[in-house]
Amino acid sequence: MLSNEPLGYEADVWAIGVVVYKLLLGKNPFEGDDLSTVTNSILTKFIDFRGRDKGAVISFTACDLLRKMLEKLPSKRIKLEQIK
Repeated sequence: MLSNEPLGYEADVWAIGVVVYKLLLGKNPFEGDDLSTVTNSILTKFIDFRGRDKGAVISFTACDLLRKMLEKLPSKRIKLEQIK
């Protein structure tokens, strides 16, 4: 979405990854006080898999799936069929 390229299922996979991240960890994977900061976070931030209290962690399998769903390059992002 940020690159102005046509949207496909890859954008849906990314959006679902954001929702699952929030459900599992209780925080947003990309944060900021304004659109510019959030956009920069999406493009450059290393995703932290610790919870809001920095102590909660999720399983390796969940981390692996979320990393693949939140891959910055749509062409490298996990496919819907692979998530199943």
